[in-house]
Amino acid sequence: MSKKVDYKKDYKQFYMPKTVPEIVVVPTMPFFMVSGTGNPNGEEFAKATEALYSMSYTVRMSYKSEDVPTGYANPIF
Repeated sequence: MSKKVDYKKDYKQFYMPKTVPEIVVVPTMPFFMVSGTGNPNGEEFAKATEALYSMSYTVRMSYKSEDVPTGYANPIF
């Protein structure tokens, strides 16, 4: 399995405060997201958020099992 990814250490340039504004180019990173418009207090958003959490938690904890997704690196949060 790949080494753990510590985003705050590996991408320190994105997390350290700057004294002046600057343009930052962020590399491509895989992630889950919910896309759409509407009331964030509505039932549709709640269901989408629940599904997002369930999916991301399952993938996040999968490294502890035999069923690790291809290319998955366990990030440290």
